Amino acid sequence: MTGGSIANSSWTDNLSYAGNNYPDLAYSNDDQRHRFITALSYKFKYSKYTSTQVSLFYQYFNQGRFSLTVNGDINQDGLTRNNDLMYVPNDGSEIEFKDAATADEQRAAFMNFVNSNEQLSKFKGGYFPRMEDCFEHPWFRFYSYPGI
Repeated sequence: MTGGSIANSSWTDNLSYAGNNYPDLAYSNDDQRHRFITALSYKFKYSKYTSTQVSLFYQYFNQGRFSLTVNGDINQDGLTRNNDLMYVPNDGSEIEFKDAATADEQRAAFMNFVNSNEQLSKFKGGYFPRMEDCFEHPWFRFYSYPGI
């Protein structure tokens, strides 16, 4: 759940499939379980009044997690802010396709996509969970040399 600065955004940004009055237990969008930080500094003294200090700062952390949502108001809670969790069908017969290619071609292509994705295929026949471990943003490395 994303906490907002006002109650309205805290409520409307809550991801759900049954409506925002029925949220599932989940990690925060900004959950940061692992973080490694280090800082090194060394001072070179030339005389009583002159010196140079060299510093290095490094941090390595995960950038949070995300869920797959649907654009629109699928759960009919009156909110259209991409807060409805995506349903992952068991097979192509649960979806109606139109236009472009034939419905069978689209159905087969979609199910190939679901089956080829390890995370999506785990949730076939149900809703994608809110902020689970399966979709995390990549780890981030940050180096800084502020004291040169």
